[in-house]
Amino acid sequence: MLEELKQDKDPFVRENAEFSLQWIEKGGVRQPDFLSLKDNFYWMIDRYHAFYARLFCYYGNRPRSPEGMAFYIKEGSGTGTITGGENRCLRQEGEEKFREYLTALNNRGLKWLEGLSTLKENSGIEKRGCQESIFKWFDKPAFAGFWKEEGIRPGEVVSREGFQDYLLAKYGKETLRRFGIESLSSVEIPKENTHNFLYAEFMEYARESILENWREGVEWIHALRKGTFVTFSTSEGTFVSGALNYFSLYPSFGGVIDVHGPESYATHSTRCMLKADLARDGEVRPVMVEFYQVQAPDNVWIEKGFASSFLHGECYFVWHWSHVFKHPADKINAYMWGWDKGRWEVCKKMFGKGKQISNYLIKTDTPKKVALLYSGRTEDLIYGTSRFSGGRGRRYFQHQLGIYEALLQSHIQSDVIWTETLTREKLAQYKIALLLDAKSMSKEEISLIRDWIKEGGALISSGTTTLFDQWNNLLEDYSLADVFGVRYIRSNPSSALNLEEIWQYVNRDIRPKTIGKIEITDTSLLKGFHSGDKINYDVALGYDMIEPTTGKAVAKWEEGGEPAIVINNFGKGKSIFISAIYPGLSLNSLGAAVHTLDVEFWPGARELIANTITGGLGVTGDRLPYRVQNCRQEVEVAIRTQDEKNRWIMHLFDYAPSLINNHNVELELFYPQVKDKRIEVFYPYPKRRNINFQITEEGGIRFRVRDFKVHEMVVIEEGR
Repeated sequence: MLEELKQDKDPFVRENAEFSLQWIEKGGVRQPDFLSLKDNFYWMIDRYHAFYARLFCYYGNRPRSPEGMAFYIKEGSGTGTITGGENRCLRQEGEEKFREYLTALNNRGLKWLEGLSTLKENSGIEKRGCQESIFKWFDKPAFAGFWKEEGIRPGEVVSREGFQDYLLAKYGKETLRRFGIESLSSVEIPKENTHNFLYAEFMEYARESILENWREGVEWIHALRKGTFVTFSTSEGTFVSGALNYFSLYPSFGGVIDVHGPESYATHSTRCMLKADLARDGEVRPVMVEFYQVQAPDNVWIEKGFASSFLHGECYFVWHWSHVFKHPADKINAYMWGWDKGRWEVCKKMFGKGKQISNYLIKTDTPKKVALLYSGRTEDLIYGTSRFSGGRGRRYFQHQLGIYEALLQSHIQSDVIWTETLTREKLAQYKIALLLDAKSMSKEEISLIRDWIKEGGALISSGTTTLFDQWNNLLEDYSLADVFGVRYIRSNPSSALNLEEIWQYVNRDIRPKTIGKIEITDTSLLKGFHSGDKINYDVALGYDMIEPTTGKAVAKWEEGGEPAIVINNFGKGKSIFISAIYPGLSLNSLGAAVHTLDVEFWPGARELIANTITGGLGVTGDRLPYRVQNCRQEVEVAIRTQDEKNRWIMHLFDYAPSLINNHNVELELFYPQVKDKRIEVFYPYPKRRNINFQITEEGGIRFRVRDFKVHEMVVIEEGR
């Protein structure tokens, strides 16, 4: 076969055939001896990382010598460096000079990720360029792999003929005729935002083609030189939330390459953290977190941004070293408008902490209680790909961010997982799930969720959920109407289904005049509410007019008296249906640095989300894995687990834009079977310090947390 390929018309095919034959004759590619060491082979995924990037271009305040560069990365508690678009600058230095850089990095135990060569539109790996780099730096321990950024498009991995073959294999000619396709030869690749059967099918065809192309390329790199990692920072403006995601390319990509994560063109915010959690997708995988220090209002906010990677990432990428470096550049360097004093000290402090507590940050999971389900199909088909001023993205993402914020402020931990990556096993891990404004879902996804509820799960949904089929066609009733226990009548106002209007991002700092109120009439399942309590909602955003069938109304719209919340038993599980379409947008935006830094929910809005979750968990016979007291709403409470070590790691992280002392926070953790074990509870940083605790009657571990202002961490594990 290889001998035949040596005669191929394509010169690249001929070159690779000759290359393969040469190495076969030599007995294969001999791997460098240093890769036999665990610390090198697993380097990218077995520790917390902090990367300083773009060291070689744009600015004048970088060390000029290889040793100076390595010294400052180490001093700044970094683990390595990333170069991307400035590879051309490296070439100007010359190969020999750059070998000195690699030697200096290696001498200090640091690594380098080179800019990855990719095909058109980042649709896959360009092997010729990668092969050149791999063999150029093959025997250099400091060379750890590759990095790439921005968005991903199909490029040349899709074709009209390939799309036609995909449709034929998936549906067959008879089924395609029922969709109005009489002749496959007439099928073209659809344009963006055409919102029809072919457009939806092309999204899936493109996603699978891109993933397969990348998967093959990553496996090729791993085979060529083991321990060589492929990383990618996906930008929000050209990928998730701002443009096409091909339904679920973003989370699926994380299962193909070694490490990926969000490249947010903004300062640290809950928006960045939601992007990180969307990349993790409920899996045990490292995520590379990044935000722009240049846009942070002050060094306090930068410090908090770095700390956020402890519980949402495992890896932090400083986009531009010049913004945080110890020394400023000269006045004539125009790119230095982002530098400020004190940032270098923040880097040393927080990245140093990350390195010290690294063993407690890597390969972590969660207790798997609450899932926030994210529908990529809804985002792409219903809300389109258009970007609005400021690159804010689409209302679907904004609404999920509002729910995410409500959960954080209520101290309820959740995993954000995509409906497109659901499996029976994955969903079965959770007791309760939120499926809000998921207008369009596939039949397979709907079936998984229906079966999960039937087997005992609790679902919280909102208006218009499953009101469209998987190809964006409006239905007469919800696909999950039997689960919801209601019948759809219409949406009010009718403009709530006008795609041109619902694309718009909602931003306000005062409550609008169109506020309506939901009145609680039955509190049997809505724990925390009292009969007659009111929940504020902007009715101009829309709600569904519904009629209960098997469900029971437990709240009504104050003005018209229509059902507003309906609870329904379904199999062994329960559905809580909120007729408001956007319950997560009942809020005011407070402060901004590119994106909102904080939000204030209207009366009852946050409590609606929190109380339905606690009530739903009660129905399943479960509870949250912790209780917290004397803790401000701005403090995120989260547990990460390392199950193979029987270890819980409790994080408390303060999102407030200023430094506030958190005093007398009390925690009760429901660590499994605590009464039968010898338990150790301690702070791991700055040095180990044991914590006095009590075992409660409910089997909880209760203790008071020492004062903190940014981030605190407590470890709970079985004693030896």
